[in-house]
Amino acid sequence: MKLYENGAYLVNGRDVVINSPEAASAVNAKTGKTVTPEDAKKQTIAYGILKNHNTSGNMEKLQIKFDKLTSHDITFVGIIQTARASGLEKFPIPYVLTNCHNSLCAVGGTINEDDHMFGLTCAKKYGGIYVPPHQAVIHQFAREMLAGGGKMILGSDSHTRYGTQGSISIGEGGPELAKAMLGKYYEIEYPGVIAVFLTGKPKPWVGPMDVALSIIGKVFKNNFVKNKILEFVGPGVSSMSMDFRNGIDTMTTESACLSSVWATDDKVKEYFEIHKRPNDFKRMQQGDAALYDGIVEINLDTIVPMIALPFHPLLSLIHYNTSAGVTGSLLEYQWIIYLYVLTSCTQNVCSQFIRALGHVRLYAIDGIFRTFVTIMLNILYLKVFRWNILGYVFSIICSDALSTVCLFIISGLWKYVKFKRLDTHLWRGMLAYSLPLVPDAILVYIIGFSDQVFLASMQDTAVSAIYSIAYRVPTLIALVASIFVDAWQISMVNNNTKEEQITFFSNVGNTYSSIVFIIASGGVMFAKLAMTVLAVPSYYIGWTFIPILAIGAGFNCLSSFQKSVYLLEKKTVASFLSTAFSAVINIGLNALLIPRMGGTGAALATLISYVALFLYRAIDSRRFMPVRWKVPRLALTVILLTAQSMLMLLEPPLWLVWQIALFGAVAALNSREMLLSVKKLLHRA
Repeated sequence: MKLYENGAYLVNGRDVVINSPEAASAVNAKTGKTVTPEDAKKQTIAYGILKNHNTSGNMEKLQIKFDKLTSHDITFVGIIQTARASGLEKFPIPYVLTNCHNSLCAVGGTINEDDHMFGLTCAKKYGGIYVPPHQAVIHQFAREMLAGGGKMILGSDSHTRYGTQGSISIGEGGPELAKAMLGKYYEIEYPGVIAVFLTGKPKPWVGPMDVALSIIGKVFKNNFVKNKILEFVGPGVSSMSMDFRNGIDTMTTESACLSSVWATDDKVKEYFEIHKRPNDFKRMQQGDAALYDGIVEINLDTIVPMIALPFHPLLSLIHYNTSAGVTGSLLEYQWIIYLYVLTSCTQNVCSQFIRALGHVRLYAIDGIFRTFVTIMLNILYLKVFRWNILGYVFSIICSDALSTVCLFIISGLWKYVKFKRLDTHLWRGMLAYSLPLVPDAILVYIIGFSDQVFLASMQDTAVSAIYSIAYRVPTLIALVASIFVDAWQISMVNNNTKEEQITFFSNVGNTYSSIVFIIASGGVMFAKLAMTVLAVPSYYIGWTFIPILAIGAGFNCLSSFQKSVYLLEKKTVASFLSTAFSAVINIGLNALLIPRMGGTGAALATLISYVALFLYRAIDSRRFMPVRWKVPRLALTVILLTAQSMLMLLEPPLWLVWQIALFGAVAALNSREMLLSVKKLLHRA
């Protein structure tokens, strides 16, 4: 990313010429035309729109008459009352009143029927446009129904930005809208115009928030775009969908700019046609030699994921923007990749070996130790040294290496290191056992992340980002629960007779289910708090996915427990078939539900696929290891969890009381099994 702070020409839409005494001749050479700086400033998109809406006759002292006004239910009451007290008789231009910020349509809001009734009566009396509660958010409505090429909109929300449709929209306080209602003008000195010159194309998993944050991080501290208009131009614009552009555009507010406007193309034309407004499309392009007060040049190829990295941090090293300002590749980081794989595999071998030796307590302590070291090193490398993604990866390498050394010394693993001729018979048996687990692991990976892939392709990357953050909660549930199942798995092998193994499996399975669903119930109850901690306020809506995903995480844990049966009996092919069955269901439901229900559809697809996986394995594994699940308790627990999730999403009066009561019911129903599980774990340790 490069800043041209002293002004620059954008010539023929692709060449940047720094403003200097020699610039005029360079521009003339490229265009074949004689262009003065005064004429060149008039070739920006912003200048043409401002000129068409200026009533003063002086482009240095603007008096803007807007085409449309818009407010939501947190602001329109005070605005209209101010205008009424000043003599309002009717709205002089179209004024849209949405009811989205103080209703359940918005996150954390409450229905305020008095405000909504006031807005409705005012719309009837003064000629406004009233959008009922739960119909549309202000920005959605404005983009789809108000904004048009070359138009100007004044709104009372700070994120009033509809530049992707070719309009200039400004978010202001109530007094400015009250003035406009009284026929007064928006008075301002001519703002500077900053070009955001886009080239390249966003890489997979890069979302609009990533691009917006990159821009904000570059221009905010130095006030480069403060009170100026951002004008998005260049070949990179056409590489992005309308939703992607909208996501960037709405966040330009955080850069401290006055407004924004984008060059329009056939995608914008199609957008207006979809919304039955083809006449509102206008092709907006800068001139052949447009002079800007500054230029922000961005190669979209160099933007890396910062919000929604769905797989692993190592992926972000692809096309990483190096200090030299060039795009790198994985080859530049092969040393850290090799080191990561080496330390990760070595640590895993050591930890699994001490489990096999029966050192369960050491295994558990090591897991806690590695987590603590990783967190501390993250703070050191990211906050102190500012190593960015390399710091995160290196912290994992260091924690794995330190864990390996400690395990090797404490448990005396060197005593088991022996070099002798390979046993081919043993190797054949190991391959027959392990090979089916490779596609099995791949399918597990697909089940876990296909929903995010479908969301990014079918909906919008912003939705995928919100969903991925919400997904951290069920991931945490599974992580906490896995501590218990890991501690038990080796003990399962130690029972001699088949009946003893069945009894042991059944006891552990039932106690494990109690722990899992108590944790899941807590995840549902603290869904809102979790998103407050994990995400920025604009992503808070993601809490609505957590109740469904939390129940899905519970069944995922139980299906993982059932997989232990397959592993013990060496039925790895059967394990693979069960996972394939669940993966087919997951992919099919994602394709069916996401276009209709968005993130909620993805969460439901995940839940159903995990339930199907558990039931398949529970039934199929009875052929060789019939786990005796306590079905009545399990069924009642699931019913309570379902009721808890529904009440969480509906938010009835005293919803928190209901949540506490239902969590208490789940805990009481499963407390005996949970206490037995903890006691058993301590004895085995």
